[in-house]
Amino acid sequence: MTTASTVTTTDPVMDVDQIRHVFDNSQHLHKMQKCVKQMKDMYQQYSSSDDELMA
Repeated sequence: MTTASTVTTTDPVMDVDQIRHVFDNSQHLHKMQKCVKQMKDMYQQYSSSDDELMA
C-alpha cells in the first residue's frame, strides 16, 4: 500500500488495520465529495433551467 509510507513507522500505536481503516475512510470521503459535487452541479442546472421556465 502506498499510503503506509506517509505514516511514521516509529509510532507504535499505528498498526496495519488502523492504516487500512484511515485509507478506507479517505476513499469514502473522496466518493462523498464527488457525489456532493455532482448534486451541486445538478442543482445549479435545475435552478438555471427553472429560471428560464419562469421568464
